[in-house]
Amino acid sequence: MAIIAYGILGDQEAAQADVERLEQGLRTNFLSAAVWSELVAGALAKAGRGTLVAIASVAGDRGRRSNYAYGAAKAGLSVFLEGLAHRFAGTAVTVIAIKPGFVDTPMTAHLPKGGPLWATPDKVAEDIESAIRRRRTVVYTPWFWWGVMAIIRNLPRPIFDRMKI
Repeated sequence: MAIIAYGILGDQEAAQADVERLEQGLRTNFLSAAVWSELVAGALAKAGRGTLVAIASVAGDRGRRSNYAYGAAKAGLSVFLEGLAHRFAGTAVTVIAIKPGFVDTPMTAHLPKGGPLWATPDKVAEDIESAIRRRRTVVYTPWFWWGVMAIIRNLPRPIFDRMKI
């Protein structure tokens, strides 16, 4: 089993103003994680079994003005993991994409906390353990993010464009 759990939130305005910062975020959040995922997948294929878990994000479900650089990288990682999961469908290798919402970690230390949309690292870890046991391929954590993102993904563009998210 391997768990790929890292990333940088970055600053959207800084990424817009400095393509080197944009590139750093894309390399860390997508390219690096995808390469590690492929290396792990190769080892699991050779072993004939095992589990790869990688942290994507709900931010990858729809591009939003406030963090589209981060969201694009996590969207790319989500699709990459979906392809890996499809590659191993019907085998003893499981690929799991974890899509957390807001989690109280050092990465979000600068953001105001509180409210029902925030999760603790322990809650996310519990959901990851459950996903591994159940051999799920995509897990929103906490669970309610699935519904939140289903709504956001399906909002008509004119309505979505009026939102300040």
